[in-house]
Amino acid sequence: MKKITPIFLSIIYLTGCSNIPDLRNHDVKWQSDIKRDGDIVNLRFDPSQSHLSQDQKSDLQLQLSKFDALSKVHARVFVDANEFEALTPIQKTRLKKIKTFLTRKGINGKQVKSYRWKESRFGQMPDHTIIVVFDKNKIDPHKCPEWKSTINRDESPDGTPDFGCANAYNHAVLVADKSDLIEGKTLRNRDSTLKLNAINNYQKDKTKELKIIKSTTADNTSSN
Repeated sequence: MKKITPIFLSIIYLTGCSNIPDLRNHDVKWQSDIKRDGDIVNLRFDPSQSHLSQDQKSDLQLQLSKFDALSKVHARVFVDANEFEALTPIQKTRLKKIKTFLTRKGINGKQVKSYRWKESRFGQMPDHTIIVVFDKNKIDPHKCPEWKSTINRDESPDGTPDFGCANAYNHAVLVADKSDLIEGKTLRNRDSTLKLNAINNYQKDKTKELKIIKSTTADNTSSN
């Protein structure tokens, strides 16, 4: 009994230590801030202007020249409209002209995405202005220490390697479209008639059993 007690107490101690909450900061930071220096192009248009002027093209080209592989660059195009406003024809034309110019320069068309300017987040945007932000959308760990393969027994039991930060970093890397980390996709209207009809038929016991098709194997051997 005397030998069992120390073992029992050790198990209780280790269980209690494993439940100690990790209060450290495990945030993951990605390079996508709208105010990043050197990667922003501010395009001011005249009220009736929809095409890109030569100066605007030069400004875009200047920022693009900073990237070595344009096929990996993402372009976020912010138009001067909030999320509750419908885009005007001239705004749509401006966005189309910008996307055409960027794709001709070598940026993948799927990586050129337009967004409504959120005044609550970025402040007020001048009318007839479009802001283009270029980024490779790299995921950078924030305050993640160098990984250690062993745990020092003299340190606190909340995990010497920063597991929380590493997990958050790995989750961010797994995101297929890194632009989703910057701005979520807008929900679109979906036609759910097919699914609703299927549920309705099931509730009314109108569903049919699946047909079982018997497979037959043909004898390809030929007799001589």
